[in-house]
Amino acid sequence: MSISLSVLTQVLVMLLLISVGFFCFKRGVLTETTASQLSVVLLYIVTPAVILTAFKVEYNAAKAKGLLLSFAFAVLVHLAGVLCASLFFRKQKESKVYMIERFACIYGNASFMGLPIVSSVLPENGAFYSSVFIAVLNIFIWTQGINIFSGGINIKSFLRSLKSAPVLSVLVGLLVFFFSLKLPVVITSGLGYVAALNTPLAMLILGIYIAKTNILTAFKEIKIYKIAFVRLLFIPLIMIAFFAIFANNKDIADIVTVSLISSACPTAITTVLFATKFKIVPEYAAKIISVTTVLSIITIPMVMLIYEAIFKLIQ
Repeated sequence: MSISLSVLTQVLVMLLLISVGFFCFKRGVLTETTASQLSVVLLYIVTPAVILTAFKVEYNAAKAKGLLLSFAFAVLVHLAGVLCASLFFRKQKESKVYMIERFACIYGNASFMGLPIVSSVLPENGAFYSSVFIAVLNIFIWTQGINIFSGGINIKSFLRSLKSAPVLSVLVGLLVFFFSLKLPVVITSGLGYVAALNTPLAMLILGIYIAKTNILTAFKEIKIYKIAFVRLLFIPLIMIAFFAIFANNKDIADIVTVSLISSACPTAITTVLFATKFKIVPEYAAKIISVTTVLSIITIPMVMLIYEAIFKLIQ
């Protein structure tokens, strides 16, 4: 099965799970408080379990090199996002809405949306390399990302990024990987069960967020389509052009796939949190997240199909 078809299959499964969250919220079975509580469980318990489980592999030089390459690709993806956001959304003296738009373009939902996809498409290495991308994402969010809203970067924000659950999980995972630490079977089995909650929980939460938003009204806002284009297509297409350099290098094919899927994810839920914190139209941020999430069901498989088509021509 081709990567694009595998991605499409997984995205359709995720759509079904999102629908469960959507209808449960509409029927009152799940509430906004539930979404908030589940988000905490997902971020601080489930995601670390996924990351630690991913690093429970035997050390070898190729995988160690792959981690460094994943880190470099993740940094490159976010730098491309910063550049595109600056070009497409200029600063405005009369409004701060551009801050939301820039943040929404740069930062994708690589944790809630990307991690389940790559884990399914690449069960052996997907979560392993995706973990590094998520760590870089968190560091960027709490440095460059917060700078968009506050106008400055401080040491507290940087230290906060290093203490976030995904980053700490990666650091612990690196120790497990590089020192070939053997965890007790009870712990590894427990981590496996918790990690298995990642996809269903993440999709339920996304379904609730979409249900909270007036999705029909959101789809009528033309400017959101510009944000969606940059986040879901323009940045991934830039990355495809860059990854073409490695078209004949099969040793890093998994790393390229993980980086590309992560770059094509919809807007991060953190956008709403920052918009709320800095009191800049959080409703608009919620609409962006909802629209980009729904559209990503089409665009992520599309990006992977373009990627495969171009690479076949090059090879």
